[in-house]
Amino acid sequence: MFYVKVPLESFEYLTRIHYRAGNVPHDGIFGEHEIDYILFTHRDVTLQPNVNEVRDYRYVSKEELKDMIGKSYWYYFMSIKQT
Repeated sequence: MFYVKVPLESFEYLTRIHYRAGNVPHDGIFGEHEIDYILFTHRDVTLQPNVNEVRDYRYVSKEELKDMIGKSYWYYFMSIKQT
């Protein structure tokens, strides 16, 4: 599990995204259909992500994030950029 003591009021709601994707390889049975919330906070934390949900993560500076958004076609980044 992923538990971090971060006060709820420290999060800033940015947007929510409706996400839908089929299973790979496509079997016509399984897939994803969810609403994801994009929240930001600036804190010192120790992460212990669920390996079944998170493949990779890293800390980036504000400038690195701007550069990543500018070069990415990743759905979430493009949605955040528009917000």
